[in-house]
Amino acid sequence: MTFGFAEANSVDGPATYGGFDQGTFQSEKEYDWYRKIEKYIIGKPKKRSGLSANQADAEIAAASFSGVVLTLDKKSGPIPEAKKQGGKIIYLSDNLLAAQSLGEICRSFENK
Repeated sequence: MTFGFAEANSVDGPATYGGFDQGTFQSEKEYDWYRKIEKYIIGKPKKRSGLSANQADAEIAAASFSGVVLTLDKKSGPIPEAKKQGGKIIYLSDNLLAAQSLGEICRSFENK
């Protein structure tokens, strides 16, 4: 369900697509991930950006399985779900940043 733009100059704004059930540039793990989180993205209304609710968060969450995601976003949805499933999500806070540099924080997740 990797998203992209099918039509940039549509009268109704950019038209997005979800890969026609063939995820674009997705690993098997990402494909499986999208099947698990469909409830967060399927049938959700579009925002002013042209993306549906949680569509960008789902992409960011999928990236956490192959890299580290830094976020301040603690609302429910794809990102905390990815953390529960083993994604490398780091919730930043003033206290954490006062104690460690971003490099130190990211390196702490290298072996996880």
